[in-house]
Amino acid sequence: MKNEIKNVFILRKIVKLRNVVAYNLRVLFNLDKETRDNRLSNSRIRKLTYTLYMFNKIVTSVVIKLNVTKDINNLFYKRILLHKKYYNNELLKSIYGYFDTVIKKRYSINIEENSLE
Repeated sequence: MKNEIKNVFILRKIVKLRNVVAYNLRVLFNLDKETRDNRLSNSRIRKLTYTLYMFNKIVTSVVIKLNVTKDINNLFYKRILLHKKYYNNELLKSIYGYFDTVIKKRYSINIEENSLE
């Protein structure tokens, strides 16, 4: 029962993140102020982290997991790096580093060593 309550809590946070993205609100708007001390103290970073965590926990289809993993890697290691001039900010580089660690741990597919540097 305790795990179910935890999962419901996390899923509610994911729904809130989905709503933010769906209604095109600025996800990065307050990152500077909110993430100085701890990545997970920022609600948007925490929600994205929860989403990645719950995806691995809930999705059982190998095909879906592979497709999402490819999409994550394409976004993170190709598209973002292609436009890294937009992320020329120490805070955003730090957040990128955090998600780089998360993605390499659970979603890596022959990741080349890349960074925003």
